[in-house]
Amino acid sequence: MLNYSLQPSMGTIWPPQAYPLLDQDMLLMLQLQAQHRQQLEKTYFTALMKNNQRLWNSQGLKQQLGAYKGPADLFQQPLTISRESSLVGVGNESQFNATHQALTYKTLEQDTKLRALPREVSSLRTQILDLLSSILKNHKKVSKDELLRLRCQYSYSPLLQTMFDLVLQKYSSSSKCREDMMRFVFRKAISYLRDSLREKDKLSAKAASLALCQRYFNLNSQDLAQQIDIQDEDQILAFLLPYKKNSRNKTANSSFITEMFTSEVFQQDYVAYLENLDQILNDDNQKKIEKFVDFLEECATRNTLQKVKNYKRLPWLDAWLESTKSIANELLNTTLLKKGVKKLKHV
Repeated sequence: MLNYSLQPSMGTIWPPQAYPLLDQDMLLMLQLQAQHRQQLEKTYFTALMKNNQRLWNSQGLKQQLGAYKGPADLFQQPLTISRESSLVGVGNESQFNATHQALTYKTLEQDTKLRALPREVSSLRTQILDLLSSILKNHKKVSKDELLRLRCQYSYSPLLQTMFDLVLQKYSSSSKCREDMMRFVFRKAISYLRDSLREKDKLSAKAASLALCQRYFNLNSQDLAQQIDIQDEDQILAFLLPYKKNSRNKTANSSFITEMFTSEVFQQDYVAYLENLDQILNDDNQKKIEKFVDFLEECATRNTLQKVKNYKRLPWLDAWLESTKSIANELLNTTLLKKGVKKLKHV
């Protein structure tokens, strides 16, 4: 077995062994490995500098990318090994060491200077978004030990670890029950169906809402006429649709949901809504994520992270969104089964 150490073996059992013969192919392989590492580090360094420029600009800092021109110079000259390099054989320790050092010296120098770069080189907003995404994806799905492992990823920054703790604590004290998810599903359904009518028929928001009422309710019923002036559009909207001050249903409760599903037209429209539910929920949550990241970034720069405890409109956890999708589909099937109607095809 060949001994590849840089010094001869000094053991008493095994006799000293000669250095192996390094041919041109091995030297070229070492050269290619070193150049590949240089290229990877150059790409990484460039990305970090671009991210940090945005942070400096947002904070009004005067420091520019030129301040780090020194480390960048490390990547300008590739390492080379000549085809005429001498073969290294027995007794050529000095030649072997010189070749090895030529391949490793600049790489070690790169490592040292890259480690010396400040962590702020990476955009604060990018780090916050990564932190939040990690919690949204894993909370309610993984063990406490796994969450602790995720927290350790931010050990380089006490600020980010504190933020991780506060955001995780906020979600741990928050919950979404089945009723919350049902109301959310129907609020989004009403919004989606109204906006669909607006786009299709080029209507105003009020006109589209009135069209929904005409589509799903019997506006000529005697019962309705006894409660409101059916000639008054504002009274119709306020009374029939949820979320209005004078509505029969301040929110989309079970009674309202049952009443809506008595309309076969609504059942068909609801199926179309379900087919777009994934995109609707993702778009809605993305807006909440952007606002929450804005809030966390401001808290970080102003040293007011404790305000996280009072934040209201949290983005939804992936676990909440998955449960919401299941409930949205169950609502339709359960209603149809009670009526003895065959299930409609939907996502």
